Amino acid sequence: MEFDRIREQVADSPVGSRLVVLDSCYSGAALDTLSAGLSSASRIEDTYVMTSSDATNASRAPRGDHFTSFSGEIIRSLTDGIQGVRQ
Repeated sequence: MEFDRIREQVADSPVGSRLVVLDSCYSGAALDTLSAGLSSASRIEDTYVMTSSDATNASRAPRGDHFTSFSGEIIRSLTDGIQGVRQ
């Protein structure tokens, strides 16, 4: 999906605060235009971004895994909880 389409969808959302999770190669390049914590004229206020890599690196899945390490850990945490945290 083109980055501009993602940005438009997020910007048009009526939700007050947003969390955007990007698990793709070079996804860190999106931080400057989506995250409220960074200075950019095109940023979207109250939008927080998690990326699986920085702007210059690929995101990879371990051999034999269906998901990248990034998504795999998010899914595991949502499914199994976080050790030491009461649910």
